[in-house]
Amino acid sequence: MQLREIPNGERVKLLAVDGGCSLQCRLAAMGLVPGMEVTVISNIPRRPIIVESYGARLTLCQKMASRIQVLKANGIKAVPPSNGNGQCRAAARSTAPGMPCRRRICRLREMAVNQSGTIRSVKAQGELGRRIRDMGLIPNTQITVVGRAPLKDPVALRLRDFTLSLRNNEADYITVEVAGGACDEDVEHCPCR
Repeated sequence: MQLREIPNGERVKLLAVDGGCSLQCRLAAMGLVPGMEVTVISNIPRRPIIVESYGARLTLCQKMASRIQVLKANGIKAVPPSNGNGQCRAAARSTAPGMPCRRRICRLREMAVNQSGTIRSVKAQGELGRRIRDMGLIPNTQITVVGRAPLKDPVALRLRDFTLSLRNNEADYITVEVAGGACDEDVEHCPCR
């Protein structure tokens, strides 16, 4: 079944992309890869299709949607309540009480040069949120800060085989789980609290 055949409100699992490498790479850059689940938000004939995945909404043209093979996800369980970092509260606690946390959640702006992490959420709304997602900055994307301008703005990021420049006022809307970071369990930003 093609994605363009799915009605509004249906949840589906992406099976395959019937297209060349450039189409598959473009969809992967948007965060759409086989095996993931999406919800169809809007599917109006002869209009772009809007899908939602991990809290991000993506727009696809009808032609692109006709090349994505999907499977209806009727039997899939609902997503558990989130703690704001893309994980349920139970999964967020990675250690026993009283032990220091092994992860650090911070804004992208606060990351140091050569520091890597995984995007956990994008809190921007409207046009700015759409632009940030269009640049490939979506939840579960691996990023590395590769440099900063002399006055610390903008910041250069490496993700999905390309380098991207982002202003600090835009980076403030992006929450990142820093790889190998650690924090004290009483720190406010720690999701293990």
